[in-house]
Amino acid sequence: MPMQRMQKNVDFLTYLKEVHVDIYKEDLIIPSHTPGPGTAVYTVPSPTLSLKRAAVSIPFPQHVFPIHLLAYIFDFLHPSLDARTLLSCLTTCRAWYLPAQVRLYRSIVVSDERSLYLLWERLSDLPYLSRAVREVRLRDTSYLPAKSLSKNRAAVRGYWENPVWLLQSPRRLAQLVPYAEFLTFEHINWEKLHLRDDIPSHKWLSQWMSFPPLQQLTLHSCVFSCFHEFELVIMSLPTLDHLHLDSVSWGDHAVATADALRTDPRRRKIALGSLTIGYSCDLHSIATWILATSTIERIKRLDILAGHEGAPEVIAPFVNRFRATLQHLTIGCEGMAHTLAPMTTHMNFHGWPQLHTYYFKLISLFLPKVTWIPVALSFALPGFLPPYPQCPTISCTSTCACAGCLTRLTTLRVVVLDIPLADAAELENTVWDQIMWILAELVAGGSGLRIVFVQRGSMPLAQAEWVLKRRMGAVWPYVEVVSEDTKLEFCEADSQSSLGSSGSTRTGGPLSWC
Repeated sequence: MPMQRMQKNVDFLTYLKEVHVDIYKEDLIIPSHTPGPGTAVYTVPSPTLSLKRAAVSIPFPQHVFPIHLLAYIFDFLHPSLDARTLLSCLTTCRAWYLPAQVRLYRSIVVSDERSLYLLWERLSDLPYLSRAVREVRLRDTSYLPAKSLSKNRAAVRGYWENPVWLLQSPRRLAQLVPYAEFLTFEHINWEKLHLRDDIPSHKWLSQWMSFPPLQQLTLHSCVFSCFHEFELVIMSLPTLDHLHLDSVSWGDHAVATADALRTDPRRRKIALGSLTIGYSCDLHSIATWILATSTIERIKRLDILAGHEGAPEVIAPFVNRFRATLQHLTIGCEGMAHTLAPMTTHMNFHGWPQLHTYYFKLISLFLPKVTWIPVALSFALPGFLPPYPQCPTISCTSTCACAGCLTRLTTLRVVVLDIPLADAAELENTVWDQIMWILAELVAGGSGLRIVFVQRGSMPLAQAEWVLKRRMGAVWPYVEVVSEDTKLEFCEADSQSSLGSSGSTRTGGPLSWC
């Protein structure tokens, strides 16, 4: 299948999308002519070791596509490229081999002893691949969710009793991934490791410190026997900057809260800069633990995605603790209306000097699931604010804030609403009337605020843009609509949209406000 050549006056992104369809539609690419002397054939092993067709020999003519555009294609399609697609790129032609192979090994997966050995052997032989690794993912493929365990407990009683591959992973991989930045544990049942405050546990946990300074630790679908066991894992990686929790459990809630309140001098090593609390996590215990850890007070990004309620007397001090340093705040859940409503009396965004991005992620547009959005947005309205107690000019009165303090609130530069829009009728209700009014008031503040809608519903992006801008009314020039594949990048300083002031629609690649 010869690749198309880019014609004149053709949009480059459109051309890349056509190339993506032509090349990656099938796993096996069959050339339209007989291979000649300029044809390369490669058989490449997969680092994930979980693909049934891990390597396919594909003959393909050389230099059909402009080689200097190859890096732009990979960057445009990344990170949506999966291992199978990259393997097809590897086996396409000689010039595509190394770029695709390097990107293929940016993220490696260890799921058993065999995969650990093969990765160790390959990374030892090819130092350039070892230097390309940025993420190490440890995934237990034999782990069963709690629902499955309750139904099949007798059948799986002896599963995962001896996780040798996990016990050997830090010692085997630490020296082979000198530039690794992300460590991910997926579907790990930590109860089977029996981590305690004893010498064997501390000796094994200390091996993770032999890794290069990691930036992010992700725990996805992990089970701990208690909160203290979870804390031992976190304290073994003191250089962490970002902690991402998703579907993590640690036993009884009351016991976990008691463990979180317990003082431990080893917590002083922890100094997170970013925290993500995902779905099915005990928000109350995590907030209590953070409040009891004196060194965790300079978080710049906070993402709260928990889908359950939390005590306002705990959540409000937890969020307010980072008011001096917080730059990006995400709230996304199924509700938390009962938590957010009382929080309006405990917190607001008055005098948050660094906050520039306010991100909302909605699970659905069903009306009861959206009622909390106006409550959360109201934190940013200057008219709802009490006087600033630390007014630098001492101009605030007992009833209203001065103009200077109201201006301090305008550090907000971007408000993002991540919504699954399927029908225009979903926006026609009184709740969305309140949301649109608050957004219009924020734009009218004159601080250069941008409103971004991330569309991940079934409605086409162009149609969603028209519907949302029509719904926004007079402030539509300040609205941008992007797809869920668009990578949003926000600057720390005052920012303006790189897309201009007339609003835009984006379907891929990074979107930054600089």
